[in-house]
Amino acid sequence: MAEKRVHLKSVLKDYENQYIDIKNSLDTDSYDKVIAEISNLSTESESVAKELKTIEDKIASSDEELEKMTEKESKINSFLSSNKIVTIKDGEADDVRHQLSHYKAEKASCEEFIKSLDELVIEPGECYACNQSISDELHMHLVDQIAEKRLRYSERRVSSLNEVISLEKRLNVIIDAEKTNAKISLAKEKLESLTSALLVMQEAAADLQKKKDLLNKRSVEISEKIKANQSILDSIKNEDFQNLRDLINSTKEQIKESDNLLSKTDKELGALQERESLLSERVEKMLLDKKSISSKMKQASIFSKMSKMFGKNGIQSILLDAIIEDLEKTSNVILGSICNEPSTISLETQRLGSDGSSVIETLDLKVRKDGNAYNFKSLSGGEKFRISLALRIALSDISSRYGGSSLEFLLLDEVNSPLDRFGVETLFVNVIKSLEDKYKILVITHDESLKEKFENIIDSTKVNGETQIVFTRR
Repeated sequence: MAEKRVHLKSVLKDYENQYIDIKNSLDTDSYDKVIAEISNLSTESESVAKELKTIEDKIASSDEELEKMTEKESKINSFLSSNKIVTIKDGEADDVRHQLSHYKAEKASCEEFIKSLDELVIEPGECYACNQSISDELHMHLVDQIAEKRLRYSERRVSSLNEVISLEKRLNVIIDAEKTNAKISLAKEKLESLTSALLVMQEAAADLQKKKDLLNKRSVEISEKIKANQSILDSIKNEDFQNLRDLINSTKEQIKESDNLLSKTDKELGALQERESLLSERVEKMLLDKKSISSKMKQASIFSKMSKMFGKNGIQSILLDAIIEDLEKTSNVILGSICNEPSTISLETQRLGSDGSSVIETLDLKVRKDGNAYNFKSLSGGEKFRISLALRIALSDISSRYGGSSLEFLLLDEVNSPLDRFGVETLFVNVIKSLEDKYKILVITHDESLKEKFENIIDSTKVNGETQIVFTRR
């Protein structure tokens, strides 16, 4: 490369000496000026052509983008013209869900009552509740009473089922409407954004067209000037002088290319040597990092699995949800057997925060009866007693089952304390009697009227500091 450059320098010197000799014999001032003017115009023409090509490409791209955006705008307008916002009351979906939950629970409760009534056997001459002798008239009255209850619960079950079907249809309509409203709102936002973008692009396209027109005009002017200067050049042209001039320019270009190539080669060689050193260091570091990353990836995989298993939504969450659902179902079954009127409870583990969007973890007790929701604190003593008893028995039953056994024995200590005399009577007939077929029950009480209701009685009294126990079977 260096030898070639020296040879080109020698050739260039010879050409320049010949050029000077010819130029001294010619009037070349006008010739040189014309050549320089043509060269400048040609350079400008190339620059204009490049800029014109760039602008034409931008216009083509802009036209394509405008066509796509116009098509999107047309689709959105078509969608908006065929879909309208549906008015939905605030909180209507939640209200429907609450009602649906209530009527499903009421239906299930009625079915449990009907099942328990169907399984009830009423023998003539004997009370099914206390096993005492009764008259035929009272026996028929009990039979009619049971039939009336079954009819009432059957009618209520049918009514609840109809409500469930109706509410499910309404909920589906509301959900579909909410989805449609969301799509319409999003489409309006997109349309507004698209319209603004179209205006901006149309203005930009107009500016590009103006620039293109100006460049076309300038290109025509340059072409005309080059033709005019070419005519002048032809009139003063000397073939040997022109050829020599071209050879000088060509040799200069070759020398310039050689210089650039030598400079570029030197730079590339230095860069490659520096890069080789840097890459060697990086290879060593990458090998060390690879070992470290491999070890950390294995640890991360183990930690990720453990995080999923023991995290908030892992095993503990699944167990808690299953236990709460089991507790709610078991409690409602027990309530169905110890209450005169259908009552159900639900345990809610989440509620909306004060901001109306965040979700707060909780454990709230909700009570429904007669189609209405009640706060536990507002219930009567007897109602609170039955719900508390049902929950405690359900908890004991679940605890026993999860421990691998079954609940067979209940100890009720002063359970009649919050009840009046009528409550004590219903406690024995509706509560204790309904449970004694499933559990062995031991009731501790100081109430003589309640004590007389049982067949097996253990009296514990203290006389002169000594405790005496007497067992009586009736």
